[in-house]
Amino acid sequence: FVYVAYEDQGLEIFHYEGMQNPFQPVEPTGLQYTIVVNDAQIDEEPLIQYDVIGVFDGGLCVGAVSYEGQWPLTMTAYQADPDNGLPGLAPGHEMLFRIWSSVLGMELPAEAEYTLGDGTFGFFPLSQVSLQGQSTSLIFPDSLDFSTWIGDSTTVNLPVINTGDMLGMVFSIV
Repeated sequence: FVYVAYEDQGLEIFHYEGMQNPFQPVEPTGLQYTIVVNDAQIDEEPLIQYDVIGVFDGGLCVGAVSYEGQWPLTMTAYQADPDNGLPGLAPGHEMLFRIWSSVLGMELPAEAEYTLGDGTFGFFPLSQVSLQGQSTSLIFPDSLDFSTWIGDSTTVNLPVINTGDMLGMVFSIV
């Protein structure tokens, strides 16, 4: 569970144990490819702590790293080891990136800008990228109105209104 409150001075984050990596990377094969992530954003806003970046070869997650508040990040992707039956990346295949937003609770595609490498696994001893995730397909209303029952017959209306400039989300009201 992550609770995020936007304040004038910055971002307040409460992290509760039990959060898992939303990406399921392959098991380490011993055949490593290093990717340095210089920076990543979602909708031109910086990542927050506990967002996760995953790198994929097609639909297979071959590496992931959690953002802990400091750049750059070093991510290890693992090459397939067919001799031992271990799946992984194939040299020469295109790298695809996705970002898990802990605030939005979903994974988003990310465009990569390479400062080192050509966008394929194994082109150089390592790749260096900056990432831009997009959530532009998401639409959130400025206000929501919840009705709930208390006891047998009492209904309580609970309006939730976002009057700020930042994205506000309600995951559940219990």
